[in-house]
Amino acid sequence: MRIPAVVLMGPPGAGKGTQAARLEQAFNSVYHVSSGELLRSQKDSPLARQYASTLARGDFFPDTVAMQLIKQALVEQGRTTDDLVLLDGTPRTVPQVALLNDVLDVRHVIVLDVSNSQILIDRMSARGERPYDNPVDAATRVDIHYELTAPVVDVYRQQNTPLAVIDAARSQEEVYQDIMSALKQQPQLNQWFF
Repeated sequence: MRIPAVVLMGPPGAGKGTQAARLEQAFNSVYHVSSGELLRSQKDSPLARQYASTLARGDFFPDTVAMQLIKQALVEQGRTTDDLVLLDGTPRTVPQVALLNDVLDVRHVIVLDVSNSQILIDRMSARGERPYDNPVDAATRVDIHYELTAPVVDVYRQQNTPLAVIDAARSQEEVYQDIMSALKQQPQLNQWFF
């Protein structure tokens, strides 16, 4: 029994968390699960101590570690097939797609695309919430994102998973409206969104 999910993909600074939080607030039985937030929430755990330098740099955790945290969060939150999970920031690698398929039924993928990496760097630098929210680290994280996640989009396309690419360089409201339009085109999501 796998939990239904919508995957929000995009580089750091594209607005995944912002859009997922907004969708979660607007609809019942829709739950935002952010791999980044899960990892940051582990800051005092043995896991965090083991990967402290990875966490401090904002680097990607090993696939199995990231998936373990997501699976654990779904169990702890009591998610069922009546719920819809909005995954923010996962999967980031092809192996993560397979690991997620054990517990999630991905119904739709939304790719928040920002073709101008300087916009992403500026957004991350402006928020300044994390040690790696600076121009140098932000640029590195954007490059790594594109290198690792481009093949993930290809996997979802090969699996014929509905996929929408949305220009996330625009305002939050415009991006949200495009996400809603993409979701409306997927009747299998109506029970959660409409």
